[in-house]
Amino acid sequence: MSVSLFLALVLCGVCDAGAETRLTTTETLITTLEPEPARAMTTQYDYLPWGYHVDWSPDMTKVAHWVTTSKGMYLVVNGKAGKLIDTIEDGSPRGGLVPPDIIFSPDNQHFAYIAQRGKKKFVVRDGQEGRPYNWIADNDLHFSADSKRMAYWAQRGPHNFMVLHDGKTSKEIAFDPKKRKPRQAVSPIPAFKNLPEWRVLDRDDKFVVLFNGKESAPYDGVYNERPTYSPDGKHAAWRARRNEQVVIVVDGIEADKTYQVPDGTRVPPVVFKDSNSVYTLGLRGNEVWRLEIEIVE
Repeated sequence: MSVSLFLALVLCGVCDAGAETRLTTTETLITTLEPEPARAMTTQYDYLPWGYHVDWSPDMTKVAHWVTTSKGMYLVVNGKAGKLIDTIEDGSPRGGLVPPDIIFSPDNQHFAYIAQRGKKKFVVRDGQEGRPYNWIADNDLHFSADSKRMAYWAQRGPHNFMVLHDGKTSKEIAFDPKKRKPRQAVSPIPAFKNLPEWRVLDRDDKFVVLFNGKESAPYDGVYNERPTYSPDGKHAAWRARRNEQVVIVVDGIEADKTYQVPDGTRVPPVVFKDSNSVYTLGLRGNEVWRLEIEIVE
């Protein structure tokens, strides 16, 4: 064996011995939250950046949040403000507000919500107001699978309609609510065999994650009841908290970027884009960043 071949084999063996999986993070600034909601949602309650009145599209390229004023409230989507609508109180003694729920289309291109002005309700799609009705069913606004149309239940006077809206025109189909059959939504859960063990263990006042037989570093908290698995079931991702910072963990490896999240608030999920990358949203100050994390093996 030649000396050069011998050295090549040795060096190759050293490279393989030192090789390990690592994570690389790409950040994209999505939007900046306005100063008004960053101060307060109402006079009684502090604003929580990831509270129930902030939402995001499934691919996390759009972030929507509500802004309140003395005259009403309006929605801001990626920095673009919508029209003023009436605020709705939750009926509590302290007078908390109930912002409308926001839905996004399956292709992530459209958003919609049910708004109120005076005694009339209407659907707002991509900032454009639809036909006013006396009543629109809450939490019953849906996009079609191809994202082209919306459907919702509405009432004008004594008449009930199923409304089909394509963004430009709407069609009303009369129906009898007594004959309406409830929908049954089934969310399939992918079934994988031989998944790595994942458990959260107490360690004094800290928590560790047992993953694939190895314990993680200690955390102040772990957000997931179970990890998110890649489409092929080979990778797992979850979130943990350390020193008021959220850490994204994939296969037991911490990403190199962290972000803020207030205690007790809803945090964006970690989603697999494909079998080798995940994405989520991160908050720093009033800036919202999209984090895409690639698994490099």
